[in-house]
Amino acid sequence: MLAGVNLPFYSTTMTWPFQIYGTYHRRNDIHKLYKGQEQSGISTPINCPGIFIFTGGGANRVGYQDVFQKDGRLRYTGQGQTGDMKMTAGNKAIHDHVKNSKDLLLFQQTHKTGIVRFRGLFTCAGWESENQKDA
Repeated sequence: MLAGVNLPFYSTTMTWPFQIYGTYHRRNDIHKLYKGQEQSGISTPINCPGIFIFTGGGANRVGYQDVFQKDGRLRYTGQGQTGDMKMTAGNKAIHDHVKNSKDLLLFQQTHKTGIVRFRGLFTCAGWESENQKDA
């Protein structure tokens, strides 16, 4: 069983250097500046006011089923490839981001290696469980 969150887009006065739909090199433009996990779909850099989430690319090949809804929300599959997902690590960071005063920045993989497109600031609007295949 995997859990998913609905992430509606929201707009605020951005203090981040990313432009909506701008493309960035994940390693050089994001992790070099803010650190965090470079290989994970959820990156939680220490001492950073944001959490970076990445969707697309090879995610569907390893069992993640992220889907953009017609209303702009993203149905995002959390962290964990086998068995029931747990509310720990990156999943907990997303779930608690408002309580912890962290922005949630969404990037979408492009077809170019290492290049991601900034989709904007999102918020976790809920959490639910559903059955999906293990990776």
